[in-house]
Parts: sequence; C-alpha cells; structure tokens
Amino acid sequence: MKKIFNDAQYLVNTLETTHPDLFFRCSRRQYAAGREKFLAKASVAESFADFSCMAGEFLHCIHDGHTSLQLTPDFSGKRLPVDTVLVENRLFIKKALVPLPGICDKAEILSIDGLPAFRYLKQTISLMSYELKERALQNAAAFFPYAWAHLNSHLPSVLVARAQDRRPVQLRLVWKKHGFPQPYGREPAFGLKYLENIRSGYLDWRQFIDLRSYDFCCKHGFMRENKSERSRFADWEAFLRGMFDELSDRGAKSLIIDLRHNTGGNSALGGNLIAYLTEKTIKKFSGYTRLSPLLVKSYGEIYGKLLRKFPMGSKVTWEQEEAVLGADTIAEKFALKKPPAGKFRGQVVLLTGPATYSAAEIFAALIKDNSLGILMGEATGNGGNGPIDSLNFTLPASKLIVRVSFSFRLRPAVGERSSKKLEPHIYKKQTVNDFLLGKDTVLEYAVESCKKMI
Repeated sequence: MKKIFNDAQYLVNTLETTHPDLFFRCSRRQYAAGREKFLAKASVAESFADFSCMAGEFLHCIHDGHTSLQLTPDFSGKRLPVDTVLVENRLFIKKALVPLPGICDKAEILSIDGLPAFRYLKQTISLMSYELKERALQNAAAFFPYAWAHLNSHLPSVLVARAQDRRPVQLRLVWKKHGFPQPYGREPAFGLKYLENIRSGYLDWRQFIDLRSYDFCCKHGFMRENKSERSRFADWEAFLRGMFDELSDRGAKSLIIDLRHNTGGNSALGGNLIAYLTEKTIKKFSGYTRLSPLLVKSYGEIYGKLLRKFPMGSKVTWEQEEAVLGADTIAEKFALKKPPAGKFRGQVVLLTGPATYSAAEIFAALIKDNSLGILMGEATGNGGNGPIDSLNFTLPASKLIVRVSFSFRLRPAVGERSSKKLEPHIYKKQTVNDFLLGKDTVLEYAVESCKKMI
C-alpha cells in the first residue's frame, strides 16, 4: 500500500534528520543495507501489522537503547498477564498478574509459540532497540509482556512447567490491561530500608522518575500530584535529606544502592544524590544536542532560541547550549546541585545489571569514574557513551509511535567514540538455584561484603 511506503519514508527521513549519531553502534554500510531492505519490504507490505514488525527490525540495526517503536494508543496499557525474569538464560514467571490454573510464581516458561523460550526472546529482541547480546536479553525478558502484545497480532501459545511438580502445562495467554505500562508494575520508584545487622542502608531505586510527567509521593516513592517540576525536585531532595539524616543518626557504615531494575528517567536525580557523597568537583558527562525540525517542533520555546546562533542540523555542545539558554537546558540535568552540609562518609556499594539503563547508567558511570563507590553485579545494558534523550513522533497513516534520540552523552573516563561497556568492579550473577529458593545472589553477596566494613 502506498500509505505504508509513505510512512516508511517519513520514518527514515525523521530519523536521519534527528538522531545525533546513527553510526555509533552500526557501520554506514550496515545502516544503508538495513535502510534499503526496510524500504523495499515496506513497498510491498500488505498490512500495518506487518509494517510494524519491519519498522522494529529496521530500528534495531541502530540498537542505541533509546530509539524504538513505542506502544500505540490501541495497545496502551495492554500486556500479557505475567511478569518475567531471565536467570542463567532460563525464563521464569516472576509474578502472575491474574490467576493461572496450576501455575504459580517461579514457574519456568519452556517454550513460546513452539520455540524454546530463550531462542524466542533472542528473536523477539530484534523488534526492540536493545543490543542483540545474551546479557541484554534480561531487558527483553522485562519488557517482553509489552513488546510482544505491541508487535504481534495473534495470541501466544506458551508451554509452562509448573513449579510444584515440573509437569508442563500448555497455556494460551491473552492480553490484559494492567494499569500503567511499565515492566515491574506500579511499584514505588525508590525506597529505603535500614539493615541493622550490618549498619547499612539499602536504597532500592527502580526508576529515575521523569519529573515532567510522573506523579509520585515522597513517602512511598511517588511524588505528590499536580506539582510543578521545581516542586517535584524539592520532594526528591526532601527524601534524600531524610535518608541521609537517618543514616547519620544510626551511624551507618555503608549504603547499598540497587539499580539492577532501573531503566532510567531524569538524570538530574542522580546529581542530587551524588552531592551527598562528595564535596569535591567531579568529572561529569559532556555531550551535544542535534538541532532538528522535530526537536524545534517539540520544544520550540527552548531549542528554537538556538537557531538564532546555530543552523538547523548543527550538533550543539551542552556548553554552547547552556551559554545561550542558561539553566533551562538538557545540560542542566548533569550538573551537581549545591552540596548539603556534610557528606556521607560510609562505603557506597552500587548493584548493576543488564536492565540498568540510560539515566541509571549515567549515575553508575559517575560513581565509578569518580571513585565514589564499588560496583557489584553485571555489566549495564548499554554502556557509558551513546545516544540519550528522546522525542516521540507519530507516523501519519499507521499511527505507529516512534521514539528517536536527539542527544549524545560522553562518559568522563573513556574515549569519545568508545562503545565500551560499563563493567562492575566485582562480577556477581543471580543463579537459578538461589532464585528458586527465594534468594538474591547479588544482594546477599553485597550484604556479606558490608558486614566486613563494620
């Protein structure tokens, strides 16, 4: 259909005029081949469902972690009725969101539509903008209930081994609507527990909440409703003050910050926390923003001012941005806030994994590059350098929503063109045996390490 091909051309043109560096993780030759294949397929596509799969495969050749297909309005909030987790290349039901006859949590998914679960995930991940590597499958497992429902038009047939007796049970899972579509449900974005036996705080930090669009209250990890961005920052800062006051009053010797399930959000929250960890000037990320018609259309009141000094298509460094726009700029997200009185003097332990992404990766990189703590767990999902910050646009005919990055970050401790992974100081991975016993391999190792610091 002509409409589908027009959508394909619109997608390619918008991508090429907006993205900060299409060739950071794929070569020009690879991109050109993917582009040609996508346009050729789109020219003969017969349905928007087929086209959505083609678009997803094309965007995967960029695999920058931020450029991807989004949930369409028709599928918003729909998902398969399970939360999944990948442990040692085996897929388990972390939580069933509706009653499944004979199935309980921690049951293993053996196959999906006739394919072994691991192989199915490896194929499905090509429909998402995450790297086609085994450790990044952790992200696919987390996002699987949404990505599958979004990009396929038939119901999945799933073979599950019941946890009680390991007997396989064939299920045909259906799409369900379960509130806000995020991988771990509407759980608190952050929360503090004090581990008295090791004199340590444990901050379970699941999201760098996007303060522009999410409402959540400080006490439970959700900031209050109907608040300005400035007021929401004040709530986050109040939470941090309370947390570090409690750690100080209790004489805490360490702080464990768990980012293993944190896929990002607003990077400014990391700067607020780092201010409590050091009084020194730290090495920060640098970067640039690409001026594009889509960016100016979306944020014209801010970025339109840059057109007075820089031509369309320019890659404007964050320093240049700040000189023109002042604090009202993306660069401000990476600036440290004014440090509070005194700093936390205990040991900081940061837990990372393949689902640690975007703003959470930036925070982890700053901790590592400035020697502010010890990283434990697995490598993060994408790496320190790379595209960041994104805009959504809608394809005219299919109404598919595409997210595209428009800014590029540069990690302090590595070269500009490096796509090197952010590796932990101490490698530790969750095991299947511990998972089935309800144990957290990585956290238990961190707790034992902190005991030695008392």
